[in-house]
Amino acid sequence: LVGDTLARALGVMPRPGVPVPDVLREAAGGIRCLLLVDNCEHVIAEAAELVAGLLTAGDLLRVLATSREPLGVPGEVSYQVRTLPVPDAIRLFVERAAAAAPGFAFTEAVGPAVAALCQRLDGLPLAIELAASRVRIFGPAELVAHLDQRFELLSGGARTALPRQRTLRGAIDWSYHLLDDYERTLFDNLGVFPAEFDYAAVRAVYGQDDASVIALLPRLVDKSLVSTVGRDAPRYRLLETIRAYAAERLTASGTATAAKRRHAAHYLALAEHAAEQLRGRDQRAWLDRLTVEQPNLRAAMAHGVATGDVESAWRWIAALERFWDSSAQRREAHEWIQRALAIADPPATAAVATGLAAAAMLLRPTDSRTGFEMAGRAEDLATALDDVTRAKAALAVGVSAIWVRPELVQPALHEALARFGPDQPWGAALTMQALANTATSLPDALHWARASVVLFRKVGDQMYAANSLFIMAQRSMYAGIADDEVHQWLVESQALAEAAGSEDDRTHATVGFAQLAWYR
Repeated sequence: LVGDTLARALGVMPRPGVPVPDVLREAAGGIRCLLLVDNCEHVIAEAAELVAGLLTAGDLLRVLATSREPLGVPGEVSYQVRTLPVPDAIRLFVERAAAAAPGFAFTEAVGPAVAALCQRLDGLPLAIELAASRVRIFGPAELVAHLDQRFELLSGGARTALPRQRTLRGAIDWSYHLLDDYERTLFDNLGVFPAEFDYAAVRAVYGQDDASVIALLPRLVDKSLVSTVGRDAPRYRLLETIRAYAAERLTASGTATAAKRRHAAHYLALAEHAAEQLRGRDQRAWLDRLTVEQPNLRAAMAHGVATGDVESAWRWIAALERFWDSSAQRREAHEWIQRALAIADPPATAAVATGLAAAAMLLRPTDSRTGFEMAGRAEDLATALDDVTRAKAALAVGVSAIWVRPELVQPALHEALARFGPDQPWGAALTMQALANTATSLPDALHWARASVVLFRKVGDQMYAANSLFIMAQRSMYAGIADDEVHQWLVESQALAEAAGSEDDRTHATVGFAQLAWYR
């Protein structure tokens, strides 16, 4: 059928006993033209073979083929047709909406909703046209509100259109049914991702051997169901509409629970690895990485809470403590802490005690009493556990007791320091920093701050080293000392903050220089 269609387009008739490809090549050898071959995806193999033959027949013929995947023939140059940018999508929506409902006008009142609608529909022309046809019934804001049921909402295409162009679901069904069983299984599993993801995450969620993912993922990219993001370290994403379809398919397959469990396990492992990296020389890169991954982190945490996994909930809080603190997201941290507390009474495990201690550290600046209560619970659970866990709990008690039970601060911090010992330099450095902050005399404050700077520099934590140097300068200036040594501490703090890309620590140094100038 493909050969006969091409023959008609070239104005030739197949001859009995002569293979159609031979007839096409003979005709193409003397024709100067551009041959448009549209919608090749459902006959991709036959179309590729015939087009390849045509291109070898002579130099005068050019072929422009449209397909949801490349033909894969020699000399092919692929051009990906992008979805509409928002301004063009808005123009299309307004034009189609005015045709469907003559009274419709694009005004300042409906503008934000129309823009949001076009963004949520990924700039897909068919989806936008189908949405525009609904303005007779729903306003733009209502359409946005109903997008969680987009496949039911966008189902009123023209009766004269092809079946796959009458509904949004039909358009994606068309592509989905062209996949083989293995491609469908991988595609379904990608519905678990709420945002972009990397190759390692695909491999973890798919749950099959690496060779399968290497073979299948590029095929989904070629078939325009998965998009690539970035160049140096490629990431992947599904358009929101495609993701919603994949999520539906995943649920229908009965494997959604297993996929969500693998997704949660992968991102919890990533968060715990990142927590360690945030203490070292690559901390800025890992803060950026966690920021990019935050939609996946939230989805994974939500899964743990929804399934009542109290252990994983507290592991999450411990893993993300530094990230939440460094990125000024304590409010969100507080919400997750409350959700973890609502699951069940925390069991006496190292992971839970560590999570409670982390919660205490996060809550301390805004709710010192609740933070202190959390630290006390961590300390109680850690009583029979290992020294490192007990040290973390004691540190939390010492830091959170400042405004609640100040007499406990020094004993708790010294206990933490003794329990961390030489094998936990970062924990010891953090405890020394707390001792510097809470010391009653300037010599003690400077002693502990200097010691913490040495250890933070040793492990590569530039942010906390910068902070300890700032503490040294602050405590000195409060004591009336504003000499060159204080200036040098601020210079070093600023340099470390710049190297780590820490905006907060850069601000601290700037404030410190202003204070120093005033004292002088």
